[in-house]
Amino acid sequence: EEIEGVSRLTSSLESPRLWRGGPVLEAEAPIVRFQILHDRYRIVTCRADGHVEVWHVPSASRVQDRGQLQGEWDNLLEELGERRTVANWFRTSVSTGSLTIRLEGSGCFQAVVCAEDAGVPREVRQQAGLAAEEDVVLGALYLQ
Repeated sequence: EEIEGVSRLTSSLESPRLWRGGPVLEAEAPIVRFQILHDRYRIVTCRADGHVEVWHVPSASRVQDRGQLQGEWDNLLEELGERRTVANWFRTSVSTGSLTIRLEGSGCFQAVVCAEDAGVPREVRQQAGLAAEEDVVLGALYLQ
């Protein structure tokens, strides 16, 4: 015995509509590995396809495209790492396949580095009257 609702559903499935034409968006492989560097304002990420990038947290931008991972991950981190330490001011996650940054309430306004190291462009420093060696608060810089 044929049920009326099921036969209608079946008939609509027999001739599905297909999307034809339009732009195709190329997706990047998801980020599967990351490391916050000791300077606490750069993050190194590795995608599922082995592609490595360096991110600048205060400006929320990619600053270096390292291409495919050559050699060991630990060797790359050692090469990029600097031996200075800055207070913990954010948390990072890649659970969605992309880089997610959340400010730490207790430390985001206590982490301080010099303006030049934080990546503040010369023009912006000049407009603000900041010397290259003058300290800036990373949490405040990120929120700008």
